[in-house]
Amino acid sequence: MRKVSILLLILLIGLLETGNRVSASGEVERIRFNVTVLTDDRSRDVLSQTTIDGPAGTDFDIDLNTKGFDMKSRFLTDFLAEDVLLVRVDLETRRLFGLSPNNLPLYEEDKQKQSLRMRFDEAVVLLPYGKNGGGETLKIEIRPERYK
Repeated sequence: MRKVSILLLILLIGLLETGNRVSASGEVERIRFNVTVLTDDRSRDVLSQTTIDGPAGTDFDIDLNTKGFDMKSRFLTDFLAEDVLLVRVDLETRRLFGLSPNNLPLYEEDKQKQSLRMRFDEAVVLLPYGKNGGGETLKIEIRPERYK
């Protein structure tokens, strides 16, 4: 399998607060998103790892750029209930598909908007190349964690 070299993985933390959530003990609740970029095969080689941390309702962006692929994603998060998050995802991908008969680059582009309800024992999984797409496979896992 051909390894994907990640030229740039930028995580921008946008602390767009919708009000701090306070626990029964009076402490401000915080949320942590553990982001792991790995190969989507049996070896599951970790290519990159980071943590995004902030008050409840923290929003963040993930931009991924490789040689023939760009992904821009924005995550907006809110609490729906004590153990349930609403995660709104705005995802744009663009990858080099090949060349035209006139030797011009052809790109495959996709835009998606999704709203997900998730618990803290679940993860958001992005497959930017699609499932078993071509010779390159990549998986991005985002796992929320709550703490005070």
